[in-house]
Amino acid sequence: MTPDEIVEGVEQLCSLPDAVIRANQLIDSPSAGAAEIGDVISKDPALSAQLLRLVNSAFYPFKEPINSLQRAISAVGTRELRSLILSASAADVFNKIAPDTIDMDDFWQRSVYVGLMAGKLSKHLGVGRGEIPFLIGLLHDVGKIVMFNRLPDAMGGILEEARQSGRPLYQVENEHLGFCSADVGAALLGKWSLGDSISVPIRYQHAPDEAPSDLTNSQVLNLSIAVTACVEPELKQTPTLDLESLDIDRQWLSGTTLTLEDLDAVIMEVNLECFDVLQIVNPGALSIY
Repeated sequence: MTPDEIVEGVEQLCSLPDAVIRANQLIDSPSAGAAEIGDVISKDPALSAQLLRLVNSAFYPFKEPINSLQRAISAVGTRELRSLILSASAADVFNKIAPDTIDMDDFWQRSVYVGLMAGKLSKHLGVGRGEIPFLIGLLHDVGKIVMFNRLPDAMGGILEEARQSGRPLYQVENEHLGFCSADVGAALLGKWSLGDSISVPIRYQHAPDEAPSDLTNSQVLNLSIAVTACVEPELKQTPTLDLESLDIDRQWLSGTTLTLEDLDAVIMEVNLECFDVLQIVNPGALSIY
């Protein structure tokens, strides 16, 4: 099977809510305004509530509470709105198809942490606003959910081999299947017409220097995943953070001004915000605290 064939098998089960699809269409329309977009989103009360909670969370340092969808859209802008509504609905979409073999609480905690890390790093490095990198980080591993849904037996064996050998899961996936979960995730997000700015960094998250476009977002995502594995409080895999030992694009990192002190400051910010954002994106993940 190919990534596209795997995605076709879950496309109907793993579809965006009607309000998100319609809002995306309006965001792409030059004639649509905040009021019209807000009216569409308001038809989905759960999405509306999550969107307002995100806008009023620590992710956005607005001085006064924002209590209407139209104000929220005006405050963040329609370009960033796409990232927010997808972030608000992502957990509901993928939790529906997640098999029992994946701990979805752990999954979303790590995903939120990577997303926050990517958003903070992109701002710190001056390479863009944080909303799109946050969405890229939040969705970077969704291909794994699809793979375990569609190929449960094969993925069970691949996961066990990765654990026993100590090698990254994506390397074992590539050896057995000829592609990895990052390719599947990118294929699905491509079906959602999210554009290369989202799908390319996810596809090339393990080899950012090979990305044909959106190279910086690919590199930021790669770094965010590596840092998260070291420092995410509940799920860290290695005991200490050392920039010299991270499995990242070192040539790119050496060309930035990022220092370990800078990274420590970003980590502190992410630690402070993760709980707040996690309880909005996926309230069920709070059970691991």
